[in-house]
Order: sequence, then structure tokens, then C-alpha cells
Amino acid sequence: MILGPRVSVSQGGRLGCAGVNVRNARPGDGEALGRLWVEDALYYVELFPEDFRVPNQDGLVEDLENALARKRDHSRLWLVAEIDGEVVGQLGAHVEPPMENADRQMLPYLGSTRLFIDSLGTSSAYRRQGVASALVEVAEDWGRRKGAAVAILDTYTRSPVSVPFWEKRMHYSRRAIIFQKSLDSPTHPLTDFKARGQSAPERTGTNGAQLS
Repeated sequence: MILGPRVSVSQGGRLGCAGVNVRNARPGDGEALGRLWVEDALYYVELFPEDFRVPNQDGLVEDLENALARKRDHSRLWLVAEIDGEVVGQLGAHVEPPMENADRQMLPYLGSTRLFIDSLGTSSAYRRQGVASALVEVAEDWGRRKGAAVAILDTYTRSPVSVPFWEKRMHYSRRAIIFQKSLDSPTHPLTDFKARGQSAPERTGTNGAQLS
């Protein structure tokens, strides 16, 4: 089993991996956060251009600085990771209280406080050096102190770095699948066959029996 990285208390008194300082994001981090955001986008655009795009960078740093300047409530967390004073990773998270009607829901965890990891990014030059692990471990610790019983996130299922990280490194497990369908050019199997002048195939059940 792959174990997580060793955890220590970094300078500044915040929990982090050895050699990585994890702290709250603050005004002045906008340029570094914008660079990480665009770098992640470029990585995925190169691999999956049909699913990703490079975000508009005009005013991006200014928008991030405005967000950093706003006071965050106690339910939200924004972290950055530094190595030798350089911001090389970031994480955003929040906690949600139990649902009011949790007793009527099928999923037991809806009756608990939940930690949601909203975003996680690491500079490509510092991948596999414990940066993302440090950020997640600090976020999980923060969530526990907020009373969270479970951590939840979603990620791109085809990612060659994200999926192995969450499953093998951080020991998260798959619990749901998000389906997506483009509605720009909707097609239906029957109408598509007719449009090509072909006969639609006979419908059969799962056991091969013809359906009437």
C-alpha cells in the first residue's frame, strides 16, 4: 500500500509535509495563483482539447486579488503551498452542515458535516514532490476540526495524474459517475438510421428475446 508523505509542522506553525510550507492564501498571491490556473489548463488542453480550454487571462490576476482581499467566512478554506518562498500549489475547500432532511435521504453521509475539496493544483515542476499531499492533508485536518466526517470531491476521470493521486496516494474511493452529453446536435438512434435511409434494428431485451 502506498502511504502518504510524512507530516510535520512547518515554519509559521501550519501543518505541512517536510520541505513544504502550507499557509492561507493572502493578497499578493494572485499572480502565482493565476499562473498555476493557466498552467493546469494548458496541461489538460494538450491532452484533451475536446474537453478543456485555456481560460481568458485578461484581468485574471486582478480578479484573484479581489477575491483574496475579501473576507472569507469560517466555512471556506483557501490554501497555498510554498517551497523556498515560491507558491507552487493551491487548494480550495469548504464545509457544509448536515442536510435538514437527512433522515429522509438514502445516503447516510448527508446527515454529517461534509468537507468538499473544490480545487487542487500543483506546478508541473513540483509534481510528485509532496505538494498536493501536503495541501490535502492540511485541508482534511481543517475539515476534521470543523466536525466533518467525510471528504468529497470530483475530478476528470481520464486524468493521468489526478485519478492515481486520489486513489493510490490519498486513499479516496470512487462513489459516483458524472455523465455528460452535448445537446448542440442531438441525435436519436432511430431517427439517425432513417436519415441514412436504413432500417432501424429490431429491439431486443437483455436476454436476446425480441420486444413487442
